[in-house]
Parts: sequence; C-alpha cells; structure tokens
Amino acid sequence: MALFALKAAYLFLMLLASRIHCVLIAYSSVKMVNQLLAGVHIAVSAEAMAFGVRLGLESRLLYDFIEKSDGCSWMFTNRVPHMLSSDYTPLSAVDIFVKDLVFTHTPKLMMALRWHVCQHLPDSMSP
Repeated sequence: MALFALKAAYLFLMLLASRIHCVLIAYSSVKMVNQLLAGVHIAVSAEAMAFGVRLGLESRLLYDFIEKSDGCSWMFTNRVPHMLSSDYTPLSAVDIFVKDLVFTHTPKLMMALRWHVCQHLPDSMSP
C-alpha cells in the first residue's frame, strides 16, 4: 500500500512539475513579448520626439500633448523627460535588456524549447 502511495505521489509530482515547466515557459514567452514592446517603445519615443522637433514643434509642448493622448506609453512618460533634460543616465539594466531583446529575435528557439518540454504531457495537461 505504501509503495502504491509513493508511486502515485511520484506520478502526481512529475505531472505537476511538467505543468509548472510549461507555465514557466509561457511566462518566458510573455516576458519576451513585453521586452520587445519596452524596447520598441523607448526607440519609437525618441524617434517620435525627434520627428516632432524636425517638424518645428516645441519638444516640451509635444511631450505634454502626447502624454495625454492615446499614443502615450509608460516608457514614453518615463524616458522622454530625461531625454528632454539631456539626462542620459541609464534607467535600465542595459545588459539584461539587450539579452532579453536578443531572445525576441530567436522565437524559433523558444518555440522549440516549449515544444520539447510540453510534448510529453497528457492532452489534459497541455497549455
């Protein structure tokens, strides 16, 4: 009886561990998408401000307008004021940021990893 309970517990824990791995891989995929958006928002915020200045708009007024518009993002409101005040202090862990953006260029690697981990789950456990 005890051996049966141990085997049942082992199988349960193995299924649970597999499910947790798939959840972690799904989280990694979400983080990859988030980091892509964060990087794009920083770059596009700088480009948008430069474009507005080239069009003859005053940068602080442009910022104030965009900040209240649908085109605004958290990265815009967090980074552009530093750009406008010529404060180039790094606000992110640049090495981590670059590493995360590299993963956005290798989605096939992430999908292959996800497939490898999740392919052994019963259909009822698949993400």
